[in-house]
Amino acid sequence: MKNTLFFDDSFTPILIENEETDSGELQNEIYLQFRTSSSQNQRLHITVRYAEYDEQLEPSTDYNFMLAGEYWAAGGVTLIQLLNDDFLSQNTQITFPDIISTDAALLEDSEFVNAYYMQGKEEKDEELRQQVIVYTNGREYNIQPSGYDMQKIAELVFSAALRGTNALLVITVIFTASDIEDTGDVEMHFRVNRVFDEMYIPIQTVRNGKYVITVNYPIMNIAQGDRNQVDIFLMTSAGNIRIEQGRCKATITASSISVSEAFTGDLEVLELLAPADLAESAITIVPIQETYNVEPNSNIATFTEADEIPTISIFTPALQLETPVEGVIVGRRTVQLSVTVDNAAFYTIPQYVNVGNSIGLRTDYTYVGTAGAIDSGFMTSVDIPLDEFTTVTEVTVQ
Repeated sequence: MKNTLFFDDSFTPILIENEETDSGELQNEIYLQFRTSSSQNQRLHITVRYAEYDEQLEPSTDYNFMLAGEYWAAGGVTLIQLLNDDFLSQNTQITFPDIISTDAALLEDSEFVNAYYMQGKEEKDEELRQQVIVYTNGREYNIQPSGYDMQKIAELVFSAALRGTNALLVITVIFTASDIEDTGDVEMHFRVNRVFDEMYIPIQTVRNGKYVITVNYPIMNIAQGDRNQVDIFLMTSAGNIRIEQGRCKATITASSISVSEAFTGDLEVLELLAPADLAESAITIVPIQETYNVEPNSNIATFTEADEIPTISIFTPALQLETPVEGVIVGRRTVQLSVTVDNAAFYTIPQYVNVGNSIGLRTDYTYVGTAGAIDSGFMTSVDIPLDEFTTVTEVTVQ
């Protein structure tokens, strides 16, 4: 699918054009069509996740700029801005899926401004008799060494009607290796139903040039149901490994299987940890020499005995580390707090507020003085009929 975004003079997207390819092969492309102003230092600022790039442009020029595959953030967001000496545009956002295996269209994301998303996998409803599942990459991959990160290059999701079915996975990858000073190692990792195979890891030593790798991988005892998933990852120790669109093909062959891409409700978090090196602590035992002094009696002379204890070797026990377990904890955020009669006792209520069947302002007088003796009894209040007097200037209590 050829996808073209048209921009106005303020580099605001105004139109999307999706054009299907005629060749029948996957050839997904994204073009940005715009015109630069007469200002100097024209450039496109492209942010792929956290990496930033600049594409230099000429002023007063019409562009049909192809957004290269290295700017497609797999499972992430790419931001695009137009800059010059006099102008800075708003970001245009494109969200990409992890895997693209169909003639993918660029669509508008109505939840955000100037935001778009790329289609991912093709939705199929294959019959159960289908015995071959095929995957072809619909996007370009550029794999570089970055610690212990791995790039997913293929994903196959399928159903199995029978328990214990065995299948054969065949994957062929055509790639170009570049920017390698001497040699580099390309590793392929397999994960079946979210469990990595730690034993079978094919490794190919490469130099700068083009390569074709074909790997057969048997899948044993497939679970019955529609939640089977096989993922293939690639990583390199040096240089850049470029896989163009349509250059990675994988098939799973078995009986009683069919394509199934229904959402399972699982949210996947993949974190790879570097090996932990534990330094060996050398323990040195110094020979111990003890001296025994015996007080003589009248018949035995004084003597001294020295015993030397040989060196004792202590073996350092092996340290067993438990596998760290991570989990996602969903917190709670208070957005509204109200005081009701039932929970009013948990809060400090001023003395001028009544709490009964309802909460309201007190109209009665609260006695806060100290009672004093009169002739007999106590007086805490007095009712003076003020309506009978024109003016009251003083009240005397005797």
